[in-house]
Parts: sequence; C-alpha cells; structure tokens
Amino acid sequence: MHVGFGTHPALYNVMYGHPLAHQDVPAVAMAHADLVASMRAFDDAGRLRHPVEVAANALETAAVGVTLHLIRANGTGEVVVRDAVIAAVTGPPRS
Repeated sequence: MHVGFGTHPALYNVMYGHPLAHQDVPAVAMAHADLVASMRAFDDAGRLRHPVEVAANALETAAVGVTLHLIRANGTGEVVVRDAVIAAVTGPPRS
C-alpha cells in the first residue's frame, strides 16, 4: 500500500515526509486505523506475536521508511524488509 502510494512522491511527502513537524494528517490517521483493524483480525486468528498496536506500528514504521527511501534514492530492498517485518510480527496460529 505505502510503496504503491509512493509513486506519488509529492503527496506522500506531504503526508509522511516531515516527521519533525508533528503534523496531524487525517488521511494518515485513517490509514493507521485501517492497519490496526487488519492487525486485530490477525490477532483474533491467533497469528500475532505482539500486541495489535505494536504490530501495526512496526508495519507502519517499515512501510514509511522503505517508501521514503525508494522515493529519495530510487532504492530497492522493499521485499526483504516486508518479509522481515511480517516474520517478526506474525507466526503460526496460537494453540
């Protein structure tokens, strides 16, 4: 989702590119709420290794960082980071 949205770098930068401004962008809050809801579904299925908010924050942190890197440096590595974060926050179903 973030990497795809990063194809609009000017808009992405308005939403995520100024961390020291501590700006409140309603669309960012809505996207985070959607992510938390998705993580809650994984938690309900017994698949999260961490609390819902921790998992959502980890995924959002990785997504924003990778997307800003791709915009800035036209870099690569998003698949490796994605796989690492998914492995870190999810696991086999809890018994």
